[in-house]
Amino acid sequence: MSADDRLQLGTRVTFKRPLRRARVLANMNRKVWEPDPWKTGTYGGIVVGLRTLSDGETTDWESGSYRPSRHFRAVLVAEGLHRKPVLVLPENVEVAS
Repeated sequence: MSADDRLQLGTRVTFKRPLRRARVLANMNRKVWEPDPWKTGTYGGIVVGLRTLSDGETTDWESGSYRPSRHFRAVLVAEGLHRKPVLVLPENVEVAS
């Protein structure tokens, strides 16, 4: 069963390891999505969408050219009315019982 099948809009879920956007220290032009090291617990929320994200590299700072090296899916989860929705890898999301 794919993430698209089990995670419909409005599904209550629990999740671990939300993603954050980061730069690679060895190459500041490179941007990747990685689990947020400060968010280590288990959280709950409601699925509000699916997104396609990419890791990649800025090739020209003046024009803002960006070249993706990898694409992957993420689940957009809202924890409440007053918090920004978070992105989570599908393997880190479970349907709440």
